[in-house]
Amino acid sequence: MFFMGRELIPILQKKIRMNSNNQISWKNGREWLRQLVLLHSAMTIMTVIISFMIFFISDFVAGGYESSPIPASGTVGTVIAFLGLLVSNFIYRSKLPGIQKLSGLDNKLLYFRGTSITTYAILEFACLMNFIIAFLSGNIYNIYIGLIMVVFLYLKRPVKDKILKDMRLSKEEIEEFERG
Repeated sequence: MFFMGRELIPILQKKIRMNSNNQISWKNGREWLRQLVLLHSAMTIMTVIISFMIFFISDFVAGGYESSPIPASGTVGTVIAFLGLLVSNFIYRSKLPGIQKLSGLDNKLLYFRGTSITTYAILEFACLMNFIIAFLSGNIYNIYIGLIMVVFLYLKRPVKDKILKDMRLSKEEIEEFERG
């Protein structure tokens, strides 16, 4: 049975809570954190799946890769990876002070989620660009750089203690986060 738009809206309205500003609101901090962890995991897993697809579609399995230490494509991939790390950390660190200016825990969580998704996307872009360069150039070095970037993406996973420390929430907001 197919869902029509009219039938789907009431189902979604029951699942999603909205705050006074018509923005998504969560029942508690655990639910918000679970959704952010799920989003991060999906991005990381899809990056790994795409890397395996590129690895097995290309000539790497048969040993058809360049044996030179670092060809030009490897340099480009390294620069993209390095810039990805720098830009993602810069955006994360520069947007965090903006959380303090917001009022209400829901708004702060929404802002932090947007910042986190942006940093994950930049790291994922750097990973995928290295895999694409490896596919086009036949350079195994870019696969290694891409896998290292996947590790950095994984290390950016959302952890409750780190999030609460980075957001610098007040004691009342931490209690609200825990309680819901």
